[in-house]
Amino acid sequence: MASIRDFEPYAAFKRIDRNGNSYIGTKEICQFERENGYREVSPEDFIFMVTYFDLDGDGKLNFHDFL
Repeated sequence: MASIRDFEPYAAFKRIDRNGNSYIGTKEICQFERENGYREVSPEDFIFMVTYFDLDGDGKLNFHDFL
């Protein structure tokens, strides 16, 4: 998505946040990635991704974790 000329980070975050709770969990990331053709990524990869970016250690990502 970042390769799109008019990429808007918050819009991308909201697109992945399917339930609208202002957090992204591993299930939402997994669902988004699989719907967009990334089938070779394992659930463990998503857990690692959330853990890596999760600044407050709550096990989920909010938009500020990316800033």
